[in-house]
Amino acid sequence: MNNEPESGRNAPCSVEEELAKLFETPGFFEKWRRVRQGLKEPRESGRHKWAVLQIKRLLSPLSAAFVPALAMALIALLAGMKQDDRTLGAIRLIDPPEDPPILTQDDDPPPPPDFVPPDPQIMVEAPDIQIASLADRQPGPETDFSPKPAPLNAVAFTRSPVQMTGIFAQRITGQRGDTLRKRGGNQATQDASLRALRWLKLHQEEDGRWTGTSGGGSGRRDVDAAMTGLAVLTYLARGETSDRNLSPEFAETIERALRWLVANQIAGGGWARSYQHPIATYALCEAYSMTRVPAVRAAAERGLDILIAGQNPQGGWRYTMQPTDTSDSSVMGWCVQALKAGQMADLRRPGLDEALKRAVQGWNALYRGNADMGGFGYTSPGVRPLTGIGVLSLQLLGEANSDPARGGLQHLVNNRNEFAWAGATWRDMYFWYYDTQARFHEGGESWEDWNRRFARPLVEAQVRIPNAIADTLGNPADVGYWCTGNDRGGRVMDTTLSALQLMVYYRYLPTYQTPAAIVAAEAPTPAPAPDPVQGIMQL
Repeated sequence: MNNEPESGRNAPCSVEEELAKLFETPGFFEKWRRVRQGLKEPRESGRHKWAVLQIKRLLSPLSAAFVPALAMALIALLAGMKQDDRTLGAIRLIDPPEDPPILTQDDDPPPPPDFVPPDPQIMVEAPDIQIASLADRQPGPETDFSPKPAPLNAVAFTRSPVQMTGIFAQRITGQRGDTLRKRGGNQATQDASLRALRWLKLHQEEDGRWTGTSGGGSGRRDVDAAMTGLAVLTYLARGETSDRNLSPEFAETIERALRWLVANQIAGGGWARSYQHPIATYALCEAYSMTRVPAVRAAAERGLDILIAGQNPQGGWRYTMQPTDTSDSSVMGWCVQALKAGQMADLRRPGLDEALKRAVQGWNALYRGNADMGGFGYTSPGVRPLTGIGVLSLQLLGEANSDPARGGLQHLVNNRNEFAWAGATWRDMYFWYYDTQARFHEGGESWEDWNRRFARPLVEAQVRIPNAIADTLGNPADVGYWCTGNDRGGRVMDTTLSALQLMVYYRYLPTYQTPAAIVAAEAPTPAPAPDPVQGIMQL
């Protein structure tokens, strides 16, 4: 069999042309030409379903006006009808029915509600990729793809008042599409990230974690807390949670991962130190924001406490999370993201706000330059590829307009403005993860230029495996991953960091602004009230 390719760049020209079409926005007449053609296709085809969907969208505004008007007319008619007392029969009072019994672990769970299928997506037909290890990773015919009920002891874990509001509101399906288009994403980036989530689901370990060797590759198995945290963050970025009503396709995958993270928190509330602890804490804080599961909250708080206690007097962190450590900008980036996620989740741990303020000092101490140009060093002031980490951290800390943040952004524009997948290493992928977020939060021309440079090559670089898994309806679906030959986190690390970049459009509001702040910033400035004295003078 042929060796497995390391990227998707060897696809035939026809596939590249199809991908290019997805980056184009069809005009009105072209769109309806496709609708007419789609209606002529078989009912089971994706083009026919897409055409029907467009017609429904066209009729929805009419329905929105007609149905309420009809309802109001019926109400008015019924209200005007005179009741004939002679037709009233005898009224018999009955006792109300008893409350239904509370579900226990000895009872069968109620059947899940009917699943409403998602909107059909336009899929690009992939080349016939022959991969040596595909047989080991593809489900066999005997695999049961039917949705599995939650285990009885998981009822309390998964049932929670999920309210994706505030900073996560734009991850909801309806909001996600609007935000995606407004900030430069498209169907191609959406499809690639969905294939990545399905690839992660296919290669989750039996106990719920991921390691650097999951799905093949040459990573390490002792980075499981970090890789599981990154995978959870990738699902959450798309609005997927452990609630089966909201996420029928991925809820079980996410629940198993969260259970593994909570169960493998060692004494004192940590995971293995180095990057593992802040990444796992980051994932649990964000998961609690979106699920409000008490067990997740308790584990997230224990993780935050270690980060707060382990900050050094200069405002930084390093591998062992001890206050006697020197600062390490790479570790600091994950610590800042975790603490900020804890703050956004309203996990008000003692010392949290003070730790975030000291982190600003820690980043400023690693900066060399001025507001026009500069960068951040690794353990001492300097200019390195780590600059994107420093810029993003300061943006999250509310210092987006500081001299180090402004100078660091200019360094990215002048020195890190190319996205070349050919020959890329895991370090490139790691730095791009931060560069993309930093320039997204900056917005404007800097973001638009970078978005044109990175999104399409990253989509094209995904290794796509056709029909490797089944979706919630049992239909064959593609999966996809990225691979740089990563000898740390393997394909899991490459895939999660790549997918997170392609979901940056709706993952966060720019610079962690609240929805109210966004509305206030975009609202037109009201005209000043007329001066009554000046009005009298004019009269």
